[in-house]
Amino acid sequence: MDAKARAEALMAELGQVLEPEAIIFEPATMQWSIALDGGTPVDVAYDAAAEALVFALRLGAPPAEAADRAYELLLRFSFLWRETGGLYTALDGDGAAVLMLRRSLEGLDATGLHILLQRLGADQTLWADLVARARSSEPEAAATPTPFPAIQV
Repeated sequence: MDAKARAEALMAELGQVLEPEAIIFEPATMQWSIALDGGTPVDVAYDAAAEALVFALRLGAPPAEAADRAYELLLRFSFLWRETGGLYTALDGDGAAVLMLRRSLEGLDATGLHILLQRLGADQTLWADLVARARSSEPEAAATPTPFPAIQV
């Protein structure tokens, strides 16, 4: 089975673990929208060149008055990608912060994918809160978080 077919099969298996309406697949673009428990949305795209899945979880956009503080925090975290198992942050086209991860299909099964999604959902909750707290004028509110343990499945 080629990598594209493995990605489709893996996501179909995941659909048996999650609620069926929790996964929307766009075959033309090889992208999935997944609603995790609690409603956290995750966008997943298949990267054919890397034979990997790319996960993106929206964190929100800081207001202009806190943007420098939030962006510094996000950049510092992205620098730690080796320590975080490949997690990094980026900005989407609307200026919102996004938590991202590229994960090879090699060795990934539906159970591992489900665990990975649960961990990403927890990380998204933490990071959305940190971006929101960057709005505070109190310096301690936007302190650099403790690095996450590496995501391994």
